[in-house]
Amino acid sequence: MVMRFKLNKMISRLNFKDNHIEVDQYQWDVRFNILDALLYDDYVLIILDYMSFPRGHAASNLEAYTLDGKKIWVADNPSTCSADAYVSFMQDQLSVNGEIVVWNFACFICTIRVRDGKLLSAEFTK
Repeated sequence: MVMRFKLNKMISRLNFKDNHIEVDQYQWDVRFNILDALLYDDYVLIILDYMSFPRGHAASNLEAYTLDGKKIWVADNPSTCSADAYVSFMQDQLSVNGEIVVWNFACFICTIRVRDGKLLSAEFTK
């Protein structure tokens, strides 16, 4: 169980374990176990366990939900290689301008626009 905090607004509580999410009075399940989760304004951003996705394909495993559990989007991936999957939010690089920075298993540092999951930039680091 991990707790993260909402940016820019009244502090909320986020807890997750396995595939279960709790945000304030709301709770719901997602389809796979959760690696990382973050509250950003009124979005619950979730990185699903990429090992649960079909092998040989990029894992589209970064999803956004409303606080009450309605899926809004699935983020773009920087490539189609089979090792392409999001791993964790880069806490030291979170911004307040509507974007998040996420580490990718294929060695990309990715900037994602929170409102629609669009991949804004992907810097290959290897």
